[in-house]
Amino acid sequence: MTLSSRVLSLFAGVILTLAATAAKPDIVDTMQGLLDASSIPAVGFAIVEDGDVTQLSLLSKTGDVPVTSSFRAGSLSKTATSLMILSLVEDGLVALDTPIADVLPDAPIENPWENEAPLRLVHLLEQTSGLPGTSYADYAQASPDYSPTAYLGSKTHRLRWPPGRYFSYANGNHTLAAAVAEAVTGQDFDTLMRERVLDPLGMAATSFDLTDERVQDLLESFSTDGSPEAIWHLSVRPSGAMTGPISDMAKLLRFLATGDGVDQPVSSEMLLRMRTPQSSLVAQDGYRDIYGLGLFSFSAAGRAFWGHWGRIDGFQTTLGTLPEEGAGFVLMANGADRRAFHEIREALAAHVAERAGAADPVNPEAQVEFDAAPYLGWWVPFTDDSVLRTWISEMAGLTQISSDNAGSQLIARSILGGAVTLIPVSKTRFRQDGFATATHVFSRTPEGEIVMLGDQQLTYRQIPAAQAHLMRFGLLYVLTSIVAALLVGLFVCIQLLRGRRAAYYRPAAYLGGSAVFLAGFCVLFVVWGMIGSLAELDMLAIPSLRSGILAMLSLAWPFCLACGIRALCRSNREISKPAKVLLWISVTGLLVAAVYLAFNGWIPLLTWGAE
Repeated sequence: MTLSSRVLSLFAGVILTLAATAAKPDIVDTMQGLLDASSIPAVGFAIVEDGDVTQLSLLSKTGDVPVTSSFRAGSLSKTATSLMILSLVEDGLVALDTPIADVLPDAPIENPWENEAPLRLVHLLEQTSGLPGTSYADYAQASPDYSPTAYLGSKTHRLRWPPGRYFSYANGNHTLAAAVAEAVTGQDFDTLMRERVLDPLGMAATSFDLTDERVQDLLESFSTDGSPEAIWHLSVRPSGAMTGPISDMAKLLRFLATGDGVDQPVSSEMLLRMRTPQSSLVAQDGYRDIYGLGLFSFSAAGRAFWGHWGRIDGFQTTLGTLPEEGAGFVLMANGADRRAFHEIREALAAHVAERAGAADPVNPEAQVEFDAAPYLGWWVPFTDDSVLRTWISEMAGLTQISSDNAGSQLIARSILGGAVTLIPVSKTRFRQDGFATATHVFSRTPEGEIVMLGDQQLTYRQIPAAQAHLMRFGLLYVLTSIVAALLVGLFVCIQLLRGRRAAYYRPAAYLGGSAVFLAGFCVLFVVWGMIGSLAELDMLAIPSLRSGILAMLSLAWPFCLACGIRALCRSNREISKPAKVLLWISVTGLLVAAVYLAFNGWIPLLTWGAE
């Protein structure tokens, strides 16, 4: 950095400090009140108005947290990593359409569509590569300085569909993109970030390495219930390891909102390209409110902001910009209370939008004529970032789309209950009430299949009504069978305590035990981690007490089921018909669950390798 650049950077720091002292009581009081009503200990936030940082604050419940304290930024790291890689693009060292195989010919990446659809750098940065999300084996690589190149060689990276089709968020995308950067420059990731992004923006106290001496006073993080959250290192550091104070994040915010800086990491034209996604099917159809090159559009306070979110180990972050107004905000918290963080973010976004003179919240009455026929029917999501969770998201995300009586809107009804009205924005785009951007977007694949990008940024495919009803009936039957087995098993236990005996007691006890173990297995699976199919054994991480308990339960419930079936067959003639029917209903339901889990997820996987 030149002497003049250093002087300008120092001057900008002085201005930033002065701006921090000019607190606006209205927004500070609002934020403090929302913070005090939550389980979050502290929040840091910054506001940019008319191209300048006008607010910089760190609020806490105790009032003694220094403004220099560091937060973990989570996935906001992807935005900074994108800036670094795009600076290489502008320097001509690599191109967005460069096939990854040309730069990393020996990389363990399996792309069955390599000839017709090679994986390119743009697919990694726009999250359209088809790579799955981070596995537990990835998270078990607990190293503070794990390199992108090491991550690249740590396993085989398998694509799930041709690159450039569907958005599917995956931490591996930006990490592999960083490995490309290391390959074309011969420099390590941390040096590239320091020289091309952090130093030019004046983010001197920010690092992607938690052991870096630049990181000062890292705040302790807390879960929703107020208990401390453990701090974990990441193998996917370019995607989530950035750590620094709110004052540094304010400098990143200012650049993203205005394109101005002492030493710009990328040009204003490239910054605009970051907000212009191009590689997915919906983007090729002209839909822009999806993930771009490290930035995406989201609704807050009824307005559309461009930025990024982040969550890691209890920390939460949102950076949002209104580029046309040269305004924006960044909010960081060290607590996992999502509801409270959402309320705080909405208040901050509303304040920024109103001060900047942004457009009023969207009008929910807007109408567009469209043909509803191609969209009616049943839909299931299939692009969940975790391949281990796809079968669950398909079951839980099963949605029926119909039209209202007037045929002017769509109604989306989830299998879990509840319905949302979809207001047409165009013939292929629809939004929910209160959203500034389209939440449901229909597109067509090269094979002619219609797919839908849903409100959770998952892509849905249509299925026949018969398949949807079979899924619904199967789920209901399994749940009914488990409840029946639990109730009968409970009744038998009570009768045994009272000294009574009957022919169906033994099979009922086994089946009840099987249902208890299965229910416990499912509950702990939700609370602790994930299960996977036999094909996903390579995602197992370090064994722990949790995974041991899950393994025991995953073996105990089918063992009890087998014992129950054996006892029922032996006592079948002696059992009354009503009891026999109830027991066989329990058996068939538990068998369906066993077969389904055997194909989709029976292997206990742990979370993070922790006890």
